[in-house]
Amino acid sequence: MPPPSPTYTLTASSISYSKQTSATAAAAATSFLSFLNPSSTTTTTTTILNQVTFTAYPAEILAVVGPSGAGKSTLLDILAARTSPTAGSLLLNSTPITNSSSFRKLFAYLPQHDAFLPLLTVVETFAFSTCLLSSTSTSSIAAVHRDLLLSPLSCISN
Repeated sequence: MPPPSPTYTLTASSISYSKQTSATAAAAATSFLSFLNPSSTTTTTTTILNQVTFTAYPAEILAVVGPSGAGKSTLLDILAARTSPTAGSLLLNSTPITNSSSFRKLFAYLPQHDAFLPLLTVVETFAFSTCLLSSTSTSSIAAVHRDLLLSPLSCISN
């Protein structure tokens, strides 16, 4: 009998994310004078997430819902370690997450804006992405392609 799979409890504690934006670009689009006078640049801080706290328990489904612009994708980016929060902490089994690369192996999501190249087929996109993994050995790449039933790539020597 195989050993039981590990279980994880993810806790987000007071997660906040703010972004600084420059008003020059928007102002330049509406006023040529502000473009000529860059000293009129104003920087504003936009709060996207404000002290979000939750716990995701093993074997439970957690839904993130809200209107457009509420910060759902930003929260998922933080959980996937693609973006760092400006405040707060993430805990995995009550331990602070300090190694984001290890955490990325446990958490993933499909973003609303895909990263596919529009002129490639799905198979070609997988092939291209695999070829970009320079640290991955060619035998590992070949194994991925075999598992996905993809044809051999030109970047893999037989």
